[in-house]
Amino acid sequence: MQVEQIMTRHPATCRPHESLHQAARIMWERDCGFVPVVDDVGHVVGVVTDRDACMGAYTQGRALGEIPVTTAMSKSVHFCHPEEEIGRALDVMRHEGVRRLVVIDNRERLVGVLSLGDAVLGGAATVEIANALHAVCECSRRRAAA
Repeated sequence: MQVEQIMTRHPATCRPHESLHQAARIMWERDCGFVPVVDDVGHVVGVVTDRDACMGAYTQGRALGEIPVTTAMSKSVHFCHPEEEIGRALDVMRHEGVRRLVVIDNRERLVGVLSLGDAVLGGAATVEIANALHAVCECSRRRAAA
C-alpha cells in the first residue's frame, strides 16, 4: 500500500508570520493537532502542533494572537513521498518518534499529511503501527524524564 492511498490530502496550512491564534483556529476547525507551515511557494518550512501553541503562550507569557507561528513551530520536519510504501513511512515515524509526517512531492511541495490514525483507518499492518506507536510513546517518556 502506498502513502498516497491513505494520506490526508489538501491539509490546511499556515504561514510563518501568522499568529498562533490562526494556527489554533485551524486545529479547532479541522479537528487536528498539527498544521504544516509553508512558505509562499508551498514548501514546508516547519510544523506547529497544539502543544507548540500552548507551550508558546505559556513560556512567552503572551496571548496566542501576539505570537508568530515561527517562534513556536518545529523547524525539524519529517516527511515522506506519496509513492512510498506505507511501511517505509511508518519506519520513519518509528525512528523519529513522531505521530505525523508531511507528504511532499518531488518539487518538495506539500501534497498531504500522513498520521498514525490514517495508517490505522487505511488498514496498514497492525504490527508496523504498533511498533511506530511504541517508539513515539518511548520518545515522549524520555522527553518527560529529561
